[in-house]
Amino acid sequence: MNNRENTITTDRLHLRPLRHGDAEYFLKYLPDIDKYLALIAPKNMKDAEELVESYLEAEKTKTAARYAIEEKATREFVGVVGAYELDSDWPEQHLWIRKESHGKGYAFEAMRAFMKWANKNLDYTVIHSSFDVENVAMKKLNEKLGGIKENDAPEAVLQKSGKTLNILSYAYYKPSE
Repeated sequence: MNNRENTITTDRLHLRPLRHGDAEYFLKYLPDIDKYLALIAPKNMKDAEELVESYLEAEKTKTAARYAIEEKATREFVGVVGAYELDSDWPEQHLWIRKESHGKGYAFEAMRAFMKWANKNLDYTVIHSSFDVENVAMKKLNEKLGGIKENDAPEAVLQKSGKTLNILSYAYYKPSE
């Protein structure tokens, strides 16, 4: 798997491999939406650059595949979609959309396109989508995408950020060929 040369397009979006220059967007947008994220939002450019670098390193070791989401018409940065921990027993989806782009259907469009790409390009049995129970938009997204609910009662999980999230999880099994 190497998504460095791949791009994915939809009717309204362009998904491209992350690059170092995306750190400015991480710094600009993540602090506004980190309530439900397991990661720690960057506080300065150095933090943002280190976060992007860790994502790029994970791609080099084939433990993650992440894409920047851009509006197709304007190439304006919208967010990030992908999967990580691909070498583990519990690979996870990764998605965040900047606040200004919420409610436009971009999350559904990007995740659907990424999962279609993943089905052809990644070696996995199941990818999980874990999110805080209060994140109603993620619950609706997972149901719309056809994810299979894995737990009825949320599980309290302490995140690296120090936040405790009450996690629900949905599974996406790779279709058989």
